[in-house]
Amino acid sequence: MCHYIKLLFNEKHYLASFKLLMSFIDTIAYLEYGNTKRVFQNWLDTYSDLSDLDVTSDELYELRNSLLHMTNLNSHKVMQGKERRLSIAVCKRGHPTQYHNNIVYINYTDFLFLFDEAVDKWLNTYKDNKKQLTLIERYDEVIRDNY
Repeated sequence: MCHYIKLLFNEKHYLASFKLLMSFIDTIAYLEYGNTKRVFQNWLDTYSDLSDLDVTSDELYELRNSLLHMTNLNSHKVMQGKERRLSIAVCKRGHPTQYHNNIVYINYTDFLFLFDEAVDKWLNTYKDNKKQLTLIERYDEVIRDNY
């Protein structure tokens, strides 16, 4: 799936790429934590450092919710003023997070590199055989095209 995320990005289908990335984080977070609360945020908090983007996992979760469910930036918590409104900007690597009209624009390019590092860190935890078994059991529950 990472291949398709990058392919969409490289073909300038940034929104589709970002939506697929959010869905992928949902999947790997489920594989890691099972069907529990806050798996998306827990996975990001455990395996990535979002401080360089100046955002939190909760804010990214709200962006995920609004884009995947409503295709806008107005999640319920954003509308209630409980989280900042986020969006993405495609910039050169290292370009800082931007703020304009009460919207926080994260650098999607940087987020992709951050995510790659997080996946590497996550995969390195699967040297434990018991953890591998749990992954296999959960993966068998994931719906996919090829079995």
